[in-house]
Amino acid sequence: MRLLYGIAAWVSLVSAIQRDQVGSLDFHLPLLGPVDGVYFHRPEGEAAGSVCLARSSRNVLAAVHCGSGQVAWRHLLEEDLVTGDEEAEGRTDGLLKVIPYADKVISLSHAGRKLSSWQVQSGHNAWQLDEVTPLVDVATHEDGVFAVLALSQTGSVSSLDGETGQTVWSSRATGEVPIRVTSDAGKVFVLGLQGKAAVIDVFDGKTGKLQESFALPSRPANSADILAFENGVLLWRNGDRKIELNILGLSVVQPIQVATAFENVHAQTLRGKTGPTTLLLEFTSGSTRRSSVYAIPSAADKQSKVIPVYDIPALSTPSASTLTLHEDEVFVVRASSDASSSRLECWKANSHGRVLDSVIIGDLRSTGKHHVAVAAELSDGSDGLIARAMVSTSGGQFAMLQGDAVAWSTEQGIADARKVLFAQLQQHAALEAALNEQLSENVVVDFVARVRRHLAKLGGLIFGPGNVASKAGAEESDAFGLHQYVVAVGQAGQAWALDNADGGAVVWYADEVDPHAQFIDAWMTRSDEAAGAPILSTLLNIGSSSVLIQTDALSGRRLQTSRINEKADLGIVVDEGKAQTIVGVVGGKLELLSDTSHNAAILDSLKDLVLVRERAEQLDGLVVSDNELVPLWQVKLPGRLLATAQPQQGEAIASVGRVLGDRGVLYKLLSRKLLVAATFDDDTSTLIVHLIDTADGSILHTAAHANVSGTKPVRVVFSENWYTYHYWVNGQVHGYEVTISEVYVGARNEKVNLQGDKINVVSRSFLHDRGVRALGATTTLQGITTRDVLVAHDDGTVSALPRRLLDPRRPDTLTSSDKEEGLLAYEPALPLAEDNKLVLSHAYHILGARHFTVQPTLLESTALVAVSGLDIFATRVTPSMAFDILQKSFSKFGIIVSFVALAAATIVMRPMAAKKRLERQWQA
Repeated sequence: MRLLYGIAAWVSLVSAIQRDQVGSLDFHLPLLGPVDGVYFHRPEGEAAGSVCLARSSRNVLAAVHCGSGQVAWRHLLEEDLVTGDEEAEGRTDGLLKVIPYADKVISLSHAGRKLSSWQVQSGHNAWQLDEVTPLVDVATHEDGVFAVLALSQTGSVSSLDGETGQTVWSSRATGEVPIRVTSDAGKVFVLGLQGKAAVIDVFDGKTGKLQESFALPSRPANSADILAFENGVLLWRNGDRKIELNILGLSVVQPIQVATAFENVHAQTLRGKTGPTTLLLEFTSGSTRRSSVYAIPSAADKQSKVIPVYDIPALSTPSASTLTLHEDEVFVVRASSDASSSRLECWKANSHGRVLDSVIIGDLRSTGKHHVAVAAELSDGSDGLIARAMVSTSGGQFAMLQGDAVAWSTEQGIADARKVLFAQLQQHAALEAALNEQLSENVVVDFVARVRRHLAKLGGLIFGPGNVASKAGAEESDAFGLHQYVVAVGQAGQAWALDNADGGAVVWYADEVDPHAQFIDAWMTRSDEAAGAPILSTLLNIGSSSVLIQTDALSGRRLQTSRINEKADLGIVVDEGKAQTIVGVVGGKLELLSDTSHNAAILDSLKDLVLVRERAEQLDGLVVSDNELVPLWQVKLPGRLLATAQPQQGEAIASVGRVLGDRGVLYKLLSRKLLVAATFDDDTSTLIVHLIDTADGSILHTAAHANVSGTKPVRVVFSENWYTYHYWVNGQVHGYEVTISEVYVGARNEKVNLQGDKINVVSRSFLHDRGVRALGATTTLQGITTRDVLVAHDDGTVSALPRRLLDPRRPDTLTSSDKEEGLLAYEPALPLAEDNKLVLSHAYHILGARHFTVQPTLLESTALVAVSGLDIFATRVTPSMAFDILQKSFSKFGIIVSFVALAAATIVMRPMAAKKRLERQWQA
């Protein structure tokens, strides 16, 4: 018995897959998020070529391999925010600026409070300044040595050693509102606002001594209007037809009149070792982009004026232009795309006339969108110049155009997915196709074809790859439901389907519905056909109306669009026989978002449905009555609401009770109407967790935890009859704790109804070694397999904690009855997250995790798990190990040979045994 108990304990504590299973039915997409800045940077003295740098709207700074697009290194520059807003939590105030210089790259983040320097080649942190006085701008300065210029909100301008970050000198600007800093010709320029004037201070680059200050006759309205403050030029917009320019060192402001009104304008400046500074202005009006090139003389010429050089023809297709330097000459490069191809064009900055025009076959899927960022690099080829350009589109694609081809393309928009779902492939599609092919008028031919099909299937079972699905056809599933699509849905209704059997390759993409759409929810629903494909149903608000988009989850084909002329608050999935339909809550009423043949029956099935509305310090229960939502109950919370959780919808539960070691039973409180609400009292630093019955708003149980930090996030998950939450404690032992509570309907062997005085809640707390970004729970097809608690840690690891470890009934001292029940002795600390038996993410580093999506398979032992946030990571988990499937190493051929050999031996030995038996009878 002890041996069996030890084996069972070991088995249930193993959740991760084996090393040889990595890469099969699991994948990791290390993403950056939509890229809004790209740079080709060649470190001085490096012969290896340029480094491709990128920054994203998700505050990621990264280097990618220019040849493949794979991430070389990346950093998620963020703060942990506890805002109560799921979408805002984990975000920062923005990655304010990125500047490559020498062999490093600077980043300014955390609302200007963190200034960092990173090694370009390795991504290692060279130096970092934390909690500094908020900076409004940074720049670089070179005068024999590299320096970093930092301008603070208080007007202090400092020069920092580029290698160490140490302060070399510090001075103070004269403007009331400092907004920009730059350097040129050995001098440091600081732009500030003083009343209705703009003031420019000039400092000595080596000593920081203020040399002069002068006011400009006009000024930008605010810092957002400034287009450029670099390469000896100050440029800002003044309305929708005028650009104003100042050559640093002069007090004159020159207007640049624009013939046609523009909505947005983007400016770039670049200067070679000789010649004037080149200015590129790119104007956007609707879907049209046009560019103009100007030459700006240096400040040495007191009468210098900006000189228009030429205009680049306007395009109505997505495009973006940039400046690049080749052999000390400035070039203009434009990347554009249409429905079937992309194009790279190149002009010399000082003369009109294209020197390069490459047509690239390969759709960037950018029709109807614009290019967000582009960076280009030129090289000499046998037939002239060769260009390559990194391009980022508003659709989330990040690609390299090189020569006459798309060298690589990545889908960075997936990082902004609002919801991730699984789409199970059609199990009978391949069989139906094979049967259809067999249909003919010749019965013999059909019979032979069927025999061949069965022999091929038998051969696959014998000589196949084992229990793991490989990449099948576009809509072909394996026998166990392991091969599925991971579908990510974006804010505007766009969707990507990723193949978990092909390393997360994009199978199909559905374009956005409207760029201004507001995501409400998305579901994977069933069709009314027995073998029909799953349907991706996405609910969006567009303007003052709501739209339900239904998409074939296996092909990406749009099936149906339903619109209601009111905004929806949420959607509810309702079973309609074999199919499912969506009911929206619109203006306090229930509205069918798509007509069916059972409209009245569907709405009637939602009678007495209770919905919970969350507020800052209050929960409201709303009940459906005559297809309208009416108030039912209200719960005042003792603090601000941090997190809520309810039992997972649709999870299978195999047992209604827990069998104790003495053969007694604790009956589980199983109800879909339970809700856990975690609140925080700022006055007493107390975390208060309520268990609420949403049927009537009654509080069934309350737990309070003192000395809890209100600045650290609280994570909660609810499954079956238990819930667990993670938080930070500032008590005698500072650190993270995990509390788990199991809810039973009464004492031992007692069955009661849902009454508060009969609730039996058992709780335990454990120490945890690190912060948690998300919690989840596994579920399987029948609910027989034990459950794991899924944990995404701050350090990028994803683990599965067995429920046997997180068991509130773990005793301090084990008795024989406890051993019979399978309990482990209580230990205050949970196993370290690095325990290889618990880690699901292998050697992957999962950044920005925020959500778990769990999908049962046709195997009771196995569930599929997807982690989303910034990265997408998908794998499979076996909480009780794979007890219902043969291992990959199992020799099917060997066991068949054994059976054949035994059968042959039986046939051969049978006459011999009969003869020997007959001889014994004669002898007798």
